[in-house]
Amino acid sequence: MKQKSYKIVADKRKLTHNEWLLMRNLSIGGSEIATAIGASRWSTPFQLWTQKTGRSEKSKSNQEAMYWGTVMEPILREEFSKRTGYQVKEVDYIFSSIKYDFLTANIDGCILLPNDEYAILEIKTASSHSESDWLDGVPIEYYIQTQYYLYITGLNKAFIAVLIGGNNFKYIELDRDEITIDVIVKLAVKFWETYIIHDVPPPVKDLDNDILNKIYPKSNPITVNMPSEFLSVLEQYNAAKLLLEKGKTNKEEAEAKIKAFLQDAEVGLIGEYKICYKTISRKILSAEKVKSFLNEEQLSKCTTVSESRTLRISKLKEKI
Repeated sequence: MKQKSYKIVADKRKLTHNEWLLMRNLSIGGSEIATAIGASRWSTPFQLWTQKTGRSEKSKSNQEAMYWGTVMEPILREEFSKRTGYQVKEVDYIFSSIKYDFLTANIDGCILLPNDEYAILEIKTASSHSESDWLDGVPIEYYIQTQYYLYITGLNKAFIAVLIGGNNFKYIELDRDEITIDVIVKLAVKFWETYIIHDVPPPVKDLDNDILNKIYPKSNPITVNMPSEFLSVLEQYNAAKLLLEKGKTNKEEAEAKIKAFLQDAEVGLIGEYKICYKTISRKILSAEKVKSFLNEEQLSKCTTVSESRTLRISKLKEKI
């Protein structure tokens, strides 16, 4: 008899929101697994590390999309069942791997196949802007999530049902991929045991600038000596800066040539391109006019202090 690879860790119907948040911080969920192993296009292991260790909160920028995803889930589960004829049930439990209890799965549906075996149903909603992501199969983040769920549950098949742009429903069948699963599990365990348990930050990437500004918003008047390996980082920075400056110069020169040709014309046509150079009017608040209507006390009540940190790099002056 095949041994179970999972255990039930919670009944979602009985969890309070705070209990759910605590469980989320103590494990890697399916929506986080691509980020944890460094395969997400939208977030990084460093960002996930700051959330798991309490240094930052999960971004609330996509709350509206998450809300409608939750609302649409039972509708899309029923639609999948209608189109396939498969019996589908909602799953009320959160599972974890028996071997690694910090690997957890929150599954959207369980499918009973005609051969009396079970399969996973993962439900997604996507905007029309991301339609191209679904043309050749499944976006990498969702493929990783589904294989991760197959590992935890021990099942061999999954289906992803997606509603794109609110009116394009499709589903994709996926088989268990042992090679991918092996890589996912190894990298997930490394992320948890190296960075979370030992509270060591993962290497940062270009997407991490915003979160670094948030967790270190204010500077202290101290000077630190940096290790010699940062000389190569500075070389990388300077080389990229030169490329950007050269690119900006080339772009602005091209813009000037186009404007000089168009003069006061709004539109220019060439080959497959349409160039617009229209006058745009917009209302803006004049600081000078506001000052003429308000006294100093009133002005002070209308202003706020904005703080930010700017990174500047310069060479030290040589000592004579």
